[in-house]
Amino acid sequence: MQKTTLYLSDEQHAALKHAAKRTGRRRADLIREAVDRYLEDQPTQLPRSIGIISDPDLRATDIDDWLKENWHPEKDWGPEE
Repeated sequence: MQKTTLYLSDEQHAALKHAAKRTGRRRADLIREAVDRYLEDQPTQLPRSIGIISDPDLRATDIDDWLKENWHPEKDWGPEE
């Protein structure tokens, strides 16, 4: 897990503190959950090109379906460890 510092307005800080107390959860957990929800709602960015693949039956009109089935950015383009 990575540590990140962020600045909240006084109102955001008070609301977060209240939500943590009300739910019995840590503020950090609430923030992580909010970030996860935001990221889940973001559209997957498609690559500008996929290059040449060895599939003579793949037509340009089928490329969207091919990408949905075969391209996994979190696996293919994720950070190197």
